Amino acid sequence: MQKGLAASPSWPLGTKGYVVYQGKKADFFIGDRGPGIPSDHGVMLDLDGKTFADLTGGTWDDSSMTVEGNGGAGHINVTYVVTEWGSNPGKKAAPRPFSAGAYGVHDDSPNGPVMVCPSAVATAATAATGPAADSPAAATPADDAASAAPGFSTVSAAGPYSEPVTPCPEVSAALIVCAVAAAAGRSALRRAAGRRS
Repeated sequence: MQKGLAASPSWPLGTKGYVVYQGKKADFFIGDRGPGIPSDHGVMLDLDGKTFADLTGGTWDDSSMTVEGNGGAGHINVTYVVTEWGSNPGKKAAPRPFSAGAYGVHDDSPNGPVMVCPSAVATAATAATGPAADSPAAATPADDAASAAPGFSTVSAAGPYSEPVTPCPEVSAALIVCAVAAAAGRSALRRAAGRRS
């Protein structure tokens, strides 16, 4: 498991950014697709277990591939910021469920919007003044607003988003730990196979 590896149902592979949870910041990069069905219910970013453990105050157990000591948290609401969009297929701007097929679209926007929590939009928008604010990248196309996850807003970004970022609980994205699910699935399959023999 690589620390910082995240999966997105719609963003281009190679996209970089960071999440903030209860004042803790963790960098991520999009290196995989997913979550699938959970993204239809607002789970729009899947972080690796090591990063999830750091954010939630737990520890990563390499032998069981689980997060321990974080009070049982499996999904958490986060603020996230995209600092650099990947050049691979995928839709920039607000995340979309896997079922929308945005992962297969090639978005040529030069500086797609950076995603921030709604309460941080005012701060970010005031930084995007002048020519960058008037650029086509500053506008969110109509189809972006129609299929985007609720609770997210976009701002223009000519470069990395500057801090500070204020976490907000109303952000509808959540994180899941795919390694835990995969480990549990493998364990269940091994137990089932052992019972049959």
